[in-house]
Amino acid sequence: LMDYLLGYQATGNPVFKRTAEGIVDYLLGTLSAPGGGFYIAQWAAAGAEEPKGLFPSWSEEEFKRVVPAELHKIAATLFDVRPAGDVTLGPPARNLLYLAMPRKEAAERLGITMEALADGEAGIVAALARARTARTPPPVEKAIYVDSCASAIIALFEGHAILGREDAGTAAVAALDRLLGSVPGNGPLLHRVHPAPVSGLDPPLAMDHIMLARAAIAGYEATGEPRYLVAARDLIERAIALFWDTESGGFFDIVADPSAPGFLNLRRRLPNDTSYPSLNSMAARVLDRLWLHTGIVAYRERAQTSLAGLISMTGKVDQHDAGIGLALAEHLSPPARYVVVGAPDGRTPALVSAARRLYDPGKIVQHLVPGRDDAEIGRLGLDRKPKAAYTMVCRDGKCTAPAGGTQPR
Repeated sequence: LMDYLLGYQATGNPVFKRTAEGIVDYLLGTLSAPGGGFYIAQWAAAGAEEPKGLFPSWSEEEFKRVVPAELHKIAATLFDVRPAGDVTLGPPARNLLYLAMPRKEAAERLGITMEALADGEAGIVAALARARTARTPPPVEKAIYVDSCASAIIALFEGHAILGREDAGTAAVAALDRLLGSVPGNGPLLHRVHPAPVSGLDPPLAMDHIMLARAAIAGYEATGEPRYLVAARDLIERAIALFWDTESGGFFDIVADPSAPGFLNLRRRLPNDTSYPSLNSMAARVLDRLWLHTGIVAYRERAQTSLAGLISMTGKVDQHDAGIGLALAEHLSPPARYVVVGAPDGRTPALVSAARRLYDPGKIVQHLVPGRDDAEIGRLGLDRKPKAAYTMVCRDGKCTAPAGGTQPR
């Protein structure tokens, strides 16, 4: 979802937007949990006896029956559905849909405009979706894990900002509140939120603390509610207490437990990315962002220590180390900060919304409300009592002149 949102911001490509919208719909529909949060996965088959991949695949006969006749030519060109199929399911042989050629080439072959092709493709997809409702869908694995749910929250806050999807923002807040509500008063956060976690079976993991801290920062940036920034700081302090390597710096992946069986008593600082950026590259980004929001230099120092340890471990950088590159880029050249100061009414929401829609990867958009956020407004040296809302952009230690209101002090 984050990739398609950034792609749409950068290019304006409507296909990227449509894909992002579809992912948001899937998260808020199929994977949404009552009470807030998102389930971990949907299975690949409706049952153990059903071949994996049956639900989204089509025989040629089914495909032609479901797609309106006037769209058959577009469908044949775009999707290359064949009698022989391309997956080992059946009989009859079945096809998994993919674009057989770039859309521009398909439009040229068909002698139609790109707009007509897009309309035809949308009609084909809608017809297939309607037909698929008659099939038994694969079940959802109804477990909520902290790291993956936090990742969805971060992406949905971006979906709210870039697509203007209020439902995405509402769902992200509900999920974030549920995860933060599962953090014990003292002691570590456990890996699973639902079903109820079991100590020993759902161990404390550093990545859960780091990812949830990042989600809390995203919540603070999206809503302006200081409680989310407080929660992020609390999670980072817990992570430091539980997982910090006091000898070499950086975070271990698990807590120290000599009595744990097998590899569960082996603490590691793995440098490579997996489904997420590596633990310490993500931690460095979170620590740097906390430094930007709070001015506490200790966070930046720990970020630098984490990165130095990662670099010393990595050796030759390859495709599994993009997380290190992103973290280094943000550490050496901190992202731009778009600060909007003003009451939460009038023209202020439009200023905030415009800043959030801009393509500037990693940017911080901060809405500060006089009276509520006077401490932060004062820390940044801005006007606590503006006559009108104003905004300014700070990058590389320099800020633009305020636009739309009074000057800062």
